[in-house]
Amino acid sequence: MTPRAFGESLAPGAFGESLTPGALVMFGELHGTLEAPAFVADVAAAVRGPVTLALELPDDVQPGVDACLATGSGLVHDVPFWQWRDGRGGRGLVALLDVARRLGARVVCFDGTFDSGEARDAGMAANLISAVRPTDVTLALCGNLHARIDDPRWMGWHVRERVPGMLSLDLGYDGGAAWCATDAGVGVHELRARHDGPRGVELAPCDGYDGVYRVGVLTPSEPLR
Repeated sequence: MTPRAFGESLAPGAFGESLTPGALVMFGELHGTLEAPAFVADVAAAVRGPVTLALELPDDVQPGVDACLATGSGLVHDVPFWQWRDGRGGRGLVALLDVARRLGARVVCFDGTFDSGEARDAGMAANLISAVRPTDVTLALCGNLHARIDDPRWMGWHVRERVPGMLSLDLGYDGGAAWCATDAGVGVHELRARHDGPRGVELAPCDGYDGVYRVGVLTPSEPLR
């Protein structure tokens, strides 16, 4: 789905330009940063054709997202998701939705209610696959564990089984901090560098992914509520 060779490093714009209709790219992230959604926005802006943005948000958030895209208004916070404050619903999300609105991109929320963690990954995979259009480039943003392709426990594995050309990318960063939920609590957490290097995409098999997208130093994405 992308003509570039594995092992080549591409800036987000060049990576977006290389994607063709029907492509599906999963961007694994640490929830609660400004940089991961901004990177996906830069890729989306460079795609030559229609874009679907698929987000790890509960399906009951979809009506509020649709209204935001249609009117340019703020997101409506009338569902339980906005009380979780786990990093997914912060200012980075709002900035990404602003770009989606300007691009006329379609946005799909593919999370939902499931009986277990494994059922959730399988269910999210099914929802994501259903969202793919052959005319669009689909860019999915999700927690990096969900994006793994090396174990049937994870969403990425299920998607790869059905969409062999899908690309799964892990997040690389030069340290910084994220607003997220960990065993230490919910809030800002300092992070050491991981897969650090120049901003861009490198397609080379890496610990359960097809490659890495590097975003620089992470900045916390503060929650909206």
